[in-house]
Amino acid sequence: SGCTSSSGVTCNVTMDAIKTVTATFALAPNVMFVTSGSTEILGVAWLRNANAICKNAAAQSTRGIQGEGPHQNTTWIPWISGFDSLSTPTPGALVTAANRLQNVAGWERVDRRPFLQKLSDIANNVIIYPPRIDENGADVGVNALTWTGTDPSGGHSESSCIGFNQGVASSWLNAQVNGTQGLASANSQEFTRFTENSCVGTRRLYCFGADRKAAITVTRKPGRQAC
Repeated sequence: SGCTSSSGVTCNVTMDAIKTVTATFALAPNVMFVTSGSTEILGVAWLRNANAICKNAAAQSTRGIQGEGPHQNTTWIPWISGFDSLSTPTPGALVTAANRLQNVAGWERVDRRPFLQKLSDIANNVIIYPPRIDENGADVGVNALTWTGTDPSGGHSESSCIGFNQGVASSWLNAQVNGTQGLASANSQEFTRFTENSCVGTRRLYCFGADRKAAITVTRKPGRQAC
């Protein structure tokens, strides 16, 4: 309050007298996206490979989501869980999506529609809009599947293609091995655990910006379906 005139987020003040101007600032949400490209299961170096895929996709986005400004992120975490055979000092440490995002909150899609306020909302099916938008703002469609290995709590699913035991990779190329996969068009916990399917083939990844805790304000309109 106290603006002489305003436009959007700009407050213009004419200092022709002693004035008091009150401003309230809010952090913009983090960005999340579904990768436009698909990948096979990422092998022994799965965590490093997934990190690189998210980082590269964000850097090459046509929507300018890489950076330090509003509606941008500099840190990207893949929504994927498993045992990291390359971890130090103890190979085979469990890495979960929730643990890597525990100090982050508030995500929006690349098209700026809100996705999720906090990780605990997933188990309660409080997904505001389904993730389904890629790093360039394109809709990946209703049938796009993603590698997650992650249950609705953000923890490691019992069915994971990235199943390492004491640093030894499982037989993830075996068509008989199944892993948890998500459905990108789901606005429920099925976005992370939709099916247990073969670990052979290619799937997309989810990438979450991870720079801040932000609040999302949502005004719901009766009769509208999120998409």
